[in-house]
Amino acid sequence: MRFKTWPVAALGLGSLLLLIVVSMLASSRKAQEIYTQLDQLNTHHHNVDTKLRRLRSDVNLSGIFVRDYLLDVSREHALEYRERLAEFRQTNLTTLAELRVLAEPHAERIGNLGAQLEEYWQACEGWADAQLKTPEAASKEAAKKGASKRPSKPRSSTKSKR
Repeated sequence: MRFKTWPVAALGLGSLLLLIVVSMLASSRKAQEIYTQLDQLNTHHHNVDTKLRRLRSDVNLSGIFVRDYLLDVSREHALEYRERLAEFRQTNLTTLAELRVLAEPHAERIGNLGAQLEEYWQACEGWADAQLKTPEAASKEAAKKGASKRPSKPRSSTKSKR
């Protein structure tokens, strides 16, 4: 009896097709897991970046409030500036605590950042407290004097030497 080869070929091609389908499903599942991990990593880095930008913004804005206070001749808004600095400090400390939770592997760096921010805020508070204690008369007297004159530079003669 003559053996027909088509059932063997069909069985071989069917098993090859089944192997391709199983391989594609496994590859698809693995790709989805990798995509999920990348998405989580991207979200984490975005959150850390947002917190760091918020810290930078708070420090920058506090510097602007200090500058505005120094430029303000009347000291009637001094308490408002002091309160705003306190708000920025509280927001800054809250953001730093959130950052510590987000970036645990970098705890030492965040600790150093926290120590430097604490020094900055202590300096700002000390300065603001000292400014609140200064008499208002001294600031009015300084405003009446005006800006100090710059020393003039000696000018060279316009004649050229030949």
